[in-house]
Amino acid sequence: MTKHGPEKISTRGRAQLFLERTDLPIKNVCWLVGFNNTEQMRVVFQRLLGMAPGEYRNQRGGGRGIHSQI
Repeated sequence: MTKHGPEKISTRGRAQLFLERTDLPIKNVCWLVGFNNTEQMRVVFQRLLGMAPGEYRNQRGGGRGIHSQI
């Protein structure tokens, strides 16, 4: 399996949903979806989507959805 196997894509997909639909801080999203740290999440987003998680959220209009205190 490659380092971007199905479990990473699934993790990235969950992260994308959290970024689009919640205003949780990126570090919280990272831990909730299963990345080991924010750097790992940033690297995966950069390689697969061509942008950092914060850029993704800004482009998708995220951060205006559900507010959570997680």
